[in-house]
Amino acid sequence: MGVQRRRLCGSGSAAQSTRLTSTRGTPRGCGRSWRRSSSMPAKPGRCRAGRSGRQPAAAAAATSALGQRHRASNLAGAAGSRRASPPSTTPPPGRPHGGYRAIHFGCGIGGRPKLFLACRVRERILTSPGVQDISAVQRRLRASQGTFVPKARLPVIDELVATVLSQHTSDINSERAFAQLKAQLPNWQQVAAAPVEQVASAIRCGGMADVKARRIKQILSAIEHQEGSLDLSRLHDLDDAAAEAYLLSLPGVGRKTAACVLAFSMGRPAFPVDTHVHRVAIRLGWLKANTTADRAHQLLARRVPPGIAYDLHLAMIAHGRTVCRAQQPHCGTCVLRDLCAYGSAARAGDR
Repeated sequence: MGVQRRRLCGSGSAAQSTRLTSTRGTPRGCGRSWRRSSSMPAKPGRCRAGRSGRQPAAAAAATSALGQRHRASNLAGAAGSRRASPPSTTPPPGRPHGGYRAIHFGCGIGGRPKLFLACRVRERILTSPGVQDISAVQRRLRASQGTFVPKARLPVIDELVATVLSQHTSDINSERAFAQLKAQLPNWQQVAAAPVEQVASAIRCGGMADVKARRIKQILSAIEHQEGSLDLSRLHDLDDAAAEAYLLSLPGVGRKTAACVLAFSMGRPAFPVDTHVHRVAIRLGWLKANTTADRAHQLLARRVPPGIAYDLHLAMIAHGRTVCRAQQPHCGTCVLRDLCAYGSAARAGDR
């Protein structure tokens, strides 16, 4: 049975009456599909939201007034209109900021059909942490973890190879693989000249040995071709941007590896973003949930104060491994809970 309603968008200058009937199916943005009655010819038109004139008025109003109060028009002209409540900005229990929530707008009274429009509303998150926000996190983590102890400084090539070996494995395994590589092939000229199989055998305990062995030899070959020898000490004479650009030009070296070399071997104020740092930063609300690793490096590198970059990097790694774990994080004992968007949502869910 058709339902009379007034058309809100179309190509005509005046509003035209259109008969709509309900059919099966679920088009974009609606819980119910609609078509024109065969008694009235279709007259295509576009509304302000860019959708067809056959779209219900409630959908058109909701999609064309994003971020404002939405009005769901009554399907029956005699019943008037009813205003839906504005979407809430409070995050749902257990859902971190940056997630989506379904909000339904209903219209119609009595036995008349209702149209439910499911709108996804993006939660507001903090994506521009200030120096005070970042410094507060560093102070709390350092107070809970103890004194900051930097890693032993290695030559540039040594740190570069050690970082390659640390990928997709634990620190214990990567350190053991590096020690065995240096024991069997004491200098980098021997590593560059050795067969891939011999290098892979030396680093087998570090995981992905065949892939890492090929990558190490490619890096050493590129360095020798560009420098004339296996020595990168001249990078100390370059500024941060030039040194990073050189490292990124090497085969398979990404922003994380380059940042590790800059921070650990060269003492530069780089901020490496590994999987733990990435996860903690997203939960704190410093990054959007869909931020890639490369984008995370670009965003955080210019926000983290240079004086605490190295310290904060190690502190966030330790926090991600012990407290802010990927599965079942210990939000109840976290020292950052009141500063954390994820922790605040979890706390609200516990009430």
